[in-house]
Amino acid sequence: MKTSLKPENSTNKSNPALIVLYVLREETKTTLNLTLERGELPASIIVQRKNSNDISEYNSFKEFTAEEIEILREDSKIIFEDKYPESRKLDSYYRIIYEYTDGAKKITSGVLLEGQVANNEGVYGDQEKDTSLFVDERQ
Repeated sequence: MKTSLKPENSTNKSNPALIVLYVLREETKTTLNLTLERGELPASIIVQRKNSNDISEYNSFKEFTAEEIEILREDSKIIFEDKYPESRKLDSYYRIIYEYTDGAKKITSGVLLEGQVANNEGVYGDQEKDTSLFVDERQ
């Protein structure tokens, strides 16, 4: 039984996906941008979140459909909302799990979204402060 998280088929070895997650919290709304930087898309993409409590564990809240994965393939990004985010007073972590057709999985490191102490212009995850990342051109 292989336990490697590295993709193993020849397509994935030569052109593995690099998917980046950007997060923005504005008051009670949390918006995420999943961007395909390069590579072949996996068959399955799941986004998970957890809060900063010591006993908190990652829980899946978004599993992308085949149609959404196709949008990501076409546009290199997809913007979506976390409809039930953690309390805005707590730090939150978001990560991506993707799986290839051969069963190989990749789990990204968590993106920190710091708690919001007051109503302000927004809190960004571990990325530069760029509101254009969260504009959906499809709408």
